[in-house]
Amino acid sequence: MPPNHHHDALLWMAPLLSGGGYSSESLGFALGLHNLTRLDGGLMAGVRQFGEPQDESFVEGLPKALIPPLRHLFGAGASQDAASGVVVCHSTPDAWVPSKFEGWDELEPCPPPTAAVSVGRTMFETDSVPREWVERCSRMDEVWVPTHFHAEAFAAA
Repeated sequence: MPPNHHHDALLWMAPLLSGGGYSSESLGFALGLHNLTRLDGGLMAGVRQFGEPQDESFVEGLPKALIPPLRHLFGAGASQDAASGVVVCHSTPDAWVPSKFEGWDELEPCPPPTAAVSVGRTMFETDSVPREWVERCSRMDEVWVPTHFHAEAFAAA
């Protein structure tokens, strides 16, 4: 039976292998997704590198125990079915479609055009949100931020 695209397929697109704040946060989410897929075979979850190039020295420094779950998640994320359910774009909104960066939408659009539900996962460490982000956030079905402070700032924008 094919996945119920609204509930059974989740693709997390993030700078997982780039180092930095978005990378470390998205790795934590990825490991949580891996644990969910192990507990409930009905959830198809995968990840894709997005938003920043992979940093080989960062990857070489990852704990060896992370490699098998990440390999599994990247394999699942490569599936076209993964891009037809819920897609989380975990980055700054200027990387979301239409990307501010030339050529990114052709290389790896987030959200992909096949996404049933588009979620933006972002943050900004001030009490206001850049004006150009507001329009990008409005294109998403949902926007997830890490704290109540962020929720208030994004809602006010």
